[in-house]
Amino acid sequence: MRRINRTSFEELVEQNKRDIMNDQKAVSEIEEKLDSKYEEQLKADS
Repeated sequence: MRRINRTSFEELVEQNKRDIMNDQKAVSEIEEKLDSKYEEQLKADS
């Protein structure tokens, strides 16, 4: 029964989310990208 030993995909996704949220550098990079995309969208909409 290999299935028992394997972590489910959802568990891996949740673990990755926790790891990213605990990585301040990654959080900062994501925030910067979101900010720039938001600004680009504002320019495109006007």
